[in-house]
Amino acid sequence: MNLISHWILYDNVVDPEPWTTLERESTYVGERFETIKETVKLQSGKKSTVEYVHEPDGAVVLPFTSSGEVVTIREWRHSVGRVVTGLPGGVIESDETPEAAAERELLEETGYVPERIMSLVTVETTNGLTDGIHHHFVAHGCSPTDGSNLHSSEEIKVETRSFDELRDSVLSGEIRDAKTVTPILYYAMKSRGDE
Repeated sequence: MNLISHWILYDNVVDPEPWTTLERESTYVGERFETIKETVKLQSGKKSTVEYVHEPDGAVVLPFTSSGEVVTIREWRHSVGRVVTGLPGGVIESDETPEAAAERELLEETGYVPERIMSLVTVETTNGLTDGIHHHFVAHGCSPTDGSNLHSSEEIKVETRSFDELRDSVLSGEIRDAKTVTPILYYAMKSRGDE
């Protein structure tokens, strides 16, 4: 089958219909997330069980200084058992916009404030497992203030690196954190398209 007929074959397929939730229960409630179990009715009429993690949406920022360096953080991530290089970000509070959350997290985690900030991309982090959404921003003209305001559980080292170095660290597999990989690669692709 050639590529053209392959696309024609799938072009006539109808999108699946939404499933109907018959029952919903919370099976675990923690400080940062909740697990949900639902009994659903499929388009075929069959019943099935779906489990997923309900988590708050997040905001992440790719912050450039006026000299073009990127402000990054290094912190221990216990779930993967290693120190990771990442971008500032965190949970969007109920009373704030994603952009406001990105600016707040940048200040809290690094002590930097931006001259300007703009939306970069919004992604569903792992939509087969969670309902979480991350809003990614790019900030320019970031400058240091009197210091960060970390939460009691955060131990963060702030450093600046060139964008090219960060991109290369993503491509080599050194940086694997999805909330960091996504904006770096997206910005790299967008920048190439703007040339």
